[in-house]
Amino acid sequence: MKKRFASILLVLFLAGCTETVILPESSSEAVSSISASSGTISISSQEAISSAASSPVSSQEVSSVPVPSQATSSVVIPPEAPCSANVAPTLPSNFGKEGGVTVDQLKVGTKYVGYAEKLCSLPNAATQTRPQGVVFDGSRFYMTNFSNDKPESRVILSVFDDKGNLIRTSEKLDLDHANSLTYVPKKNALYVASCQSNDDEAAYYRYSVIDIESLTIVEQAEKEKPFFALGYSSEKDMFGSGQWSGGTLDIWDGDFNHITSVNVLTHGTLSQGVYCTDEGIWFIRSHQKGYVTELLLYDWEGHLLHEILLPEFAEEAEDIVYIQDGTFWFASKWTERFMAQGANIWSVKFYELEQ
Repeated sequence: MKKRFASILLVLFLAGCTETVILPESSSEAVSSISASSGTISISSQEAISSAASSPVSSQEVSSVPVPSQATSSVVIPPEAPCSANVAPTLPSNFGKEGGVTVDQLKVGTKYVGYAEKLCSLPNAATQTRPQGVVFDGSRFYMTNFSNDKPESRVILSVFDDKGNLIRTSEKLDLDHANSLTYVPKKNALYVASCQSNDDEAAYYRYSVIDIESLTIVEQAEKEKPFFALGYSSEKDMFGSGQWSGGTLDIWDGDFNHITSVNVLTHGTLSQGVYCTDEGIWFIRSHQKGYVTELLLYDWEGHLLHEILLPEFAEEAEDIVYIQDGTFWFASKWTERFMAQGANIWSVKFYELEQ
């Protein structure tokens, strides 16, 4: 009994989370190895994969997972993949006070640190749920609430005004984990990245389109590449996404046809949301295992333009909500008494670091 209890503690220590992911069983590919320092899992057989599937490890915390059989190639990140140092910097004396710049004033080649100020909160639409994807269309917030329930009753989509007041909710929708949301103005629709599922390995490749008026699913399909989150740029009429732990970016055209994949430096933070602009593809990655919450901006060719830490941010970042006219908003999980209450919305200001 003591040995079993110690094993459970070790798994929880390594996982650093409470969400459960079921790894695909149809692949014989082994995932990369895991240690307390690197946060990766080592499995060398299908039997071990089945064993790992019952452990509470978030899919974004695993360096790689087996690729479902319908994929054209396997995606296995090397166990010793280079990883960003992500060291909390010495903060400037005016941090969080006067000065600072907005997102449209950032200069490539200059290093910044981010300060988050709370704007409002979006309450959960139902108990025993937690927020995942959040996006703002210019006048309203949209949020997915996920629960570990049967597929046909897994997610509720909520609509809020710009002050965080609830307007309406959808019926229960089959959206898997509903990890991220992006707004596509030309279709007046929301695209949802499933990211993962407790009972369907194809969810790693699945997206859903939600009609913004009826709040119903009007399209659902799987793509040839996996993605934990999905963003759309109306200026570029292009989508951007990230695979698994963020070591591969994918670029898609405005009709969601794949253009190219770009390998980038892996980061030790937790893969979360994506937001696309004319300038490039923004990622928000939440803190874990000593790594600090960070914002990454890649141009449309996959070059890293900015790596901006939020060293004082303690909540779990979930999604980038809105970037427009100098505004940068993101959402985090709002938790009280160890229970998710909804999402907090934050505005970011950027401070230049001493070179």
